[in-house]
Amino acid sequence: MDIPKKNSSNDRTSSVQGSQRALTGIILLFDKLTKLDMARIAGAIAKIEPLKKPVSSNIQVEERGILRAFLEFDDHKLQLVGFSARVPAATMEHTIPVSNWKPQDKAPLQGHKAHILCYYEGENTNPIERLIALYKTAFAFCKEGVLGILDEDAWNCMPRRMIEEQVKPDMLQSCRQTVPLGIWTGFVKMFKSKNEVWFCTKGYHRFGAKDLAYLGRPDEANAAFDLFGNLFFYMRDGAVLKAGDTAQVSETENIRFREVYEYPDSLNSPSGTLVLEKIKASEINKPGS
Repeated sequence: MDIPKKNSSNDRTSSVQGSQRALTGIILLFDKLTKLDMARIAGAIAKIEPLKKPVSSNIQVEERGILRAFLEFDDHKLQLVGFSARVPAATMEHTIPVSNWKPQDKAPLQGHKAHILCYYEGENTNPIERLIALYKTAFAFCKEGVLGILDEDAWNCMPRRMIEEQVKPDMLQSCRQTVPLGIWTGFVKMFKSKNEVWFCTKGYHRFGAKDLAYLGRPDEANAAFDLFGNLFFYMRDGAVLKAGDTAQVSETENIRFREVYEYPDSLNSPSGTLVLEKIKASEINKPGS
């Protein structure tokens, strides 16, 4: 995608605002909003893996194209708020077009006509378990006609076929062992010019890490993704990175971290974003400009 010319954050609203915007959540997309079969949804969640606490549900409003319901299982609680309307354009721009799915996977998501906001409101503070609970819920909605999901925090999306493939006991267990960066975080490419691309991460903040950005050439995408991933797990292991720090990342490459200095509306994240700049070996441990 090209870097936006102006801040469109004021447009990034859905029908639920205020403090709920800070909650972990995903958006479920549909062709239409139909009456939910909560018993079937509960049964689908229960079949994924053993539960410590049975699924319970409470539908408060389900009329005139509007839905408000709550879903609980284990120590998780999710609020569902649905509308017979498309997701706001700004939310679409920051999820589907910037994702790496093929056009045929994106098409059904682009054509949705209704959506359900799925907010996490449970007691579990582990971001991995929160996301697993959300993805279990998305899987349970496959029989309710879900087309896929939008993950606005990660600037990402996922088509229905991948939800069905990924939400399985062995896959969930692997997610608990290692955060699946290609699924739960976003790797976004924003073209500054024909030969300059801002590579940046989205969603690292959900795991207590800073997001990262690097201005490079188009052919550096794979190297940037790998470097971001290595630094993510370094931060997850307890490392605290800050602007001005330097690091040797390979036998021949050294970097300095600095604050975001341009396109803050696109590059910044809730936890802050660090820009990576390549430096000479002689600049290691020396303050930057």
